[in-house]
Amino acid sequence: GTPGSQVIMCTDGMANCGIGSFGYHGESQAGEFYDKIGQYAQNHGLTVNVISIIGGDCNLDCLSKLAELTGGTVERVDPQSMGDNFKEIFSLKTIATNVKMRIKLHKALKFRNESKSNLESDKSVLVRNLGNVTEDTEITFEYTLKKISKLVLMEDVDLATLTQLPFQAQITYTALDGSKCMRIITKFLDINSDREEVEQKADFDMLGQHAIVQSANMAKMGQHREAQAYAKNWGRKMRTTNNVDAKKNYVENFQEVYKNLGEQDQQKQAMGLSSNAQMKMDDKSTVNMFKATRMNKSKFKK
Repeated sequence: GTPGSQVIMCTDGMANCGIGSFGYHGESQAGEFYDKIGQYAQNHGLTVNVISIIGGDCNLDCLSKLAELTGGTVERVDPQSMGDNFKEIFSLKTIATNVKMRIKLHKALKFRNESKSNLESDKSVLVRNLGNVTEDTEITFEYTLKKISKLVLMEDVDLATLTQLPFQAQITYTALDGSKCMRIITKFLDINSDREEVEQKADFDMLGQHAIVQSANMAKMGQHREAQAYAKNWGRKMRTTNNVDAKKNYVENFQEVYKNLGEQDQQKQAMGLSSNAQMKMDDKSTVNMFKATRMNKSKFKK
């Protein structure tokens, strides 16, 4: 297909024969196969959506990589409502392909809770390959001050005199007509040491959205206990806001995911695995976690 095209992969059970079979090739080789397919689709601007039928075990934990790499969706549906799911998928039009974002912080700041492979320049630069994006695509991130031991070595940085901090996003992408493009966005934010004032002005819808995305990403890496602790911490913070809707939306959006985190952690304990051990998720949990990683403001407020 041409860049921006949508592909729907619909399955009613585990791939057990032929190319991509989990039974014949084994879990590891099948996973490599789907990774290669996902990379191929990403490089050619194709979006792969994965749909499974409720009641069948399809190993969505592996198949979801196709959607993750290409900006697609993962769903478990009742056959009678499949047409509605198709309409929703096709309503999300791809606006750019091969999207890569490079975010730069002030040298005194660093990103946190990010994969080391995505960080550069002593954690002051974050690189994310977003693949294909739609108007619904949003990303969030966290940052903090570097350790004092590193700050004192920066002769050209005096935090006492700083009044603003710069942030820059460098976005490279391929337009649907094939054009190679770059967009650079730079913004300066005022420094405010009044915590109470900052929290009053904070966007708790965005903070709640980010907390859900980050917890789900931790869970996908096998860090279920850490994800639970992270979610609890943000839950306590959300309860301090006067934004009643934000508190309500956080609980409603996250309760199913939090339940899955607890179930995964219990399974690890029963199997004698460490809290950070990778463990395959069942199809229902995979879909819940995948949707949580794609949370955006509009979905958070629904």
